[in-house]
Amino acid sequence: MTTRMGFRIAAGIAAVLLTVAVQAVFAQNSTAGREIATVDVRFLLRHAAVAKDVRAKINAAGNKIQQGLERKLNAVSEDFARLEKLRAKLPEETYLQQLTRLRSKVEREQGIANTHQQELINTERIVLQEIAATVEGVVDKIIMERRLRMVITKSSIIGSAAIPDISAEVLKRLNQQMPEAKIKIPKQ
Repeated sequence: MTTRMGFRIAAGIAAVLLTVAVQAVFAQNSTAGREIATVDVRFLLRHAAVAKDVRAKINAAGNKIQQGLERKLNAVSEDFARLEKLRAKLPEETYLQQLTRLRSKVEREQGIANTHQQELINTERIVLQEIAATVEGVVDKIIMERRLRMVITKSSIIGSAAIPDISAEVLKRLNQQMPEAKIKIPKQ
């Protein structure tokens, strides 16, 4: 879940950075600094304190949801085992009603768990968008400070270009500005 979302957010950050770069090129006149720099978005998503914080919190919440579902399904399994033991003593209609009730309970619990998982995915998406906005702000400041014409994502370069990489500086500033994420974990 987090890896797939991370790649989506990486692509989103890449698009934002390219947009920022194009805007910076048009905003500066031709006599301004002509430097280009790169930023490694995947590096940021792996090493930023806030990204690590998000992964830890989302994973913990996901594990809690899974454990709760397993606990409830184990209880239903025990109910099913008791029902099977009583099957010979119960009228067929009563047995089928109880079996249907247990199946409905399993479906309901799985539906609730799926809803909670989807809420977690949405929460992660929102927080990663906040991180992307913070990264964009950091890159904007560096562009202005260094009078860069543009910043492009490292993944968009083929070969070994001699272009300065500002990823470490972006990471340092991102960690200062956003050391952790405020995540509202959906209630179970």
